[in-house]
Amino acid sequence: MRRGGCKLVTVPFLTDTQVSFTHYVQERKRTAAARAREGAAYAYGGEHRTRLRLGRLRPVVISLELGLAEFAKSGRSLLLQGAIEVGPTRFPLVAKAISEAAVALGLPVPRTFVSPSIDIHETSVFGDANEPFLVLPAVFVDHLSPPELQSTLASDMGRIHNAHAPLLTTLWVLQTAAPPALRWVAKPATLLLTSWGRGADITADRAGLLVTRNFASTASALAKRLGGGRRLLADIQSEGALQHLDSPEPHADVGLQGEAWNQWRLRVKALDLFRRTAFYQGGAGESTGAPSLTLAQCNDQVATLLGAP
Repeated sequence: MRRGGCKLVTVPFLTDTQVSFTHYVQERKRTAAARAREGAAYAYGGEHRTRLRLGRLRPVVISLELGLAEFAKSGRSLLLQGAIEVGPTRFPLVAKAISEAAVALGLPVPRTFVSPSIDIHETSVFGDANEPFLVLPAVFVDHLSPPELQSTLASDMGRIHNAHAPLLTTLWVLQTAAPPALRWVAKPATLLLTSWGRGADITADRAGLLVTRNFASTASALAKRLGGGRRLLADIQSEGALQHLDSPEPHADVGLQGEAWNQWRLRVKALDLFRRTAFYQGGAGESTGAPSLTLAQCNDQVATLLGAP
């Protein structure tokens, strides 16, 4: 319809409820984007760049869309079967550690579940960027000291801070319950996400150290997490092994073998580089007695350590 030579555009009327919901969604997106920017301040540079590229790769984009839908449909209930949600009266030490990590990183406290499943052998984050949640193996509650528990949970809070949850959830779906529609992209997407995941571990480890300011406990927690399922967690001791990080042969004291030992020593060496940065020491981190590094220098050295291009 035209009036006076001008085309009239009909604007749909929005109710107060619709306006409020639209504002809520926009605000959640802005908040998630702001948190990702804040997390990038300490994130491992190689991981951050790869994460940004993943969002433009077709196999990953398709896997994210279909994988998250599949997770919401059936994956979440499968993952949380038998799990107990953490609260003030259920696993209070876990609730306290999560709350302290959330405050330190400026995040809301996420829902957290303790799982008795033997298939859950490491803490991780799941869900989308707006409503991520944590899953913690029940064995960790009994065998991690309070500082180790705090470091473990803080590292996964760092994953939330850096928007790892959608990617890790998609990888879990691809590896455990990929629907037929995903099979044609499952292999390339899994390879891409697995490769990114190695750098994502470095970012998460940094968050754990930033919250605890305790290098020894962070290294010890990591050893127990990597050793879960191989030996009793109580038998894993990392103190004596910290002086043998350059050795490709497993140190007897730590109780880790093969690839677990190699992962542990590389990630601990990367953490040692991070605690030498001016960024970390500016937050009252413990002094290492070595000259400070910039984050860029640290990232370059970590890339060399990991054999990244």
